[in-house]
Amino acid sequence: MATNRPLTMTPSKEAPRAAKAEAFNITQDRIIRPRLAGDPPDVLITARMSKIGLFEFHRADERIAPSKEAARKAIDEIREHIDLEPAAKALTVVDGASV
Repeated sequence: MATNRPLTMTPSKEAPRAAKAEAFNITQDRIIRPRLAGDPPDVLITARMSKIGLFEFHRADERIAPSKEAARKAIDEIREHIDLEPAAKALTVVDGASV
């Protein structure tokens, strides 16, 4: 037989931290999207990440490995945007002085 008592939720100790992290992510997203639209990067590397909290620095290795793999996959595109001329050739001489 079911009882008619109200459903209560007890927030966990992690709930406030999770809410702050999510608020930070929303704010960051609101700032980044217009910037990317107005001044898009030459190459944007995105890596699949596991769910890791904002302050879980001890789990950095879990993010570093997929980031390196994403960079490896984008290396050809990155090279397209790099000026491969030696720096000495790029110098301009104005009135006998290098600029």
